[in-house]
Amino acid sequence: MASTLTRRRAGIALAAVFATIPSLGAQALADPAIDKVRDYLNRITTLRARFMQVGPDGDLAQGVVYVERPLRMRFEYEQPAGLLLVSNGDVLKVYDPDIRKVTEIPLDETPVSLLLGETIDFDGAIEVLELKRGEGVLEVTVADRLAPGTGTLTVVFTEQPFELRQWYVVDAQGSTTRVTLLETQYGLAIDQSLFDIETTRTPQVDR
Repeated sequence: MASTLTRRRAGIALAAVFATIPSLGAQALADPAIDKVRDYLNRITTLRARFMQVGPDGDLAQGVVYVERPLRMRFEYEQPAGLLLVSNGDVLKVYDPDIRKVTEIPLDETPVSLLLGETIDFDGAIEVLELKRGEGVLEVTVADRLAPGTGTLTVVFTEQPFELRQWYVVDAQGSTTRVTLLETQYGLAIDQSLFDIETTRTPQVDR
C-alpha cells in the first residue's frame, strides 16, 4: 500500500501518439479549439462522475467526484484508499482515514483549481502552455499565470462527441496524477451538504 504522503499527493490531484501543434501564447489562443474548450468548460455548472485515478507511483484508485462551479468539489475514494477531498471555497480539505485527521491545503496551490473558477478565461490568470491533437483526441495544458510554480493541468477531450474525459496534473515536484471520468452527468442538483466535510467526518483538523 502506498504511504500516506504519496496517497495524499495522489489525491490532490489519464492511446494515441500526439502531434504537438507548435503554438503557445497568442498563437495557441488563435486556434478555434481553444474557444471550444473554454466554452465547454464554462457551460459546466455541476458535474457528477465515477473516476479512475492513477497516482504518481502507479497506484490505482476509484470513486465518485462531484463538482459545482465555482470552487466546490468532492472526491470520494472507495476502499482501500478511503480518502475524502472536499472544497467549498478557498481551502481543499483532505480526510485521511489512516490517521483520522483532516489536512487543509489552499485551493490555489493545486492546479485542478483552474477548472473550478467562476469564469474560465485563457486570456487572464490561466495560461495556455500547449495544445495537442491525436486521433479523435484533443489535449490542452494550462497553468496559473500568477503562480506558475504550482504545476500544470492538462484537460483531455474526445472530439466525436466533444466531451471532457480526462485530466492530469503535474505538481511542483514533477509527479503526475491522472484522472479519467466515467458515466459523467451534467447539470444535476447536488446536495450542498456534500461540500461540508464535517457533515461526513468529524476528525481533528490539522491546519
